[in-house]
Amino acid sequence: MWFQNARVHVHETAATVTHQCPNCSNTVEFKLLWNKASPGHDIPIVMWFTDKATITTHKQYHLGCPICGYVERIDKNVAMGLIAEVEAK
Repeated sequence: MWFQNARVHVHETAATVTHQCPNCSNTVEFKLLWNKASPGHDIPIVMWFTDKATITTHKQYHLGCPICGYVERIDKNVAMGLIAEVEAK
């Protein structure tokens, strides 16, 4: 479901996390997702534009269930650990 949202991107080279989804109760490989973030992203009118039209200050990271689209925000350090895990192999 989050694949339909142009503002959320899948980090293809990060490790996945096997976990039971609290929304659909399936045990799945959660994918690392990221989106551009800025103070203005909380204003609804700014969200109507694409990533290219918004000025960003940082990225937000999430784990997403590929079955139901449930998304859970995670800390940047955790996300960097998932990315580094694949790069170390």
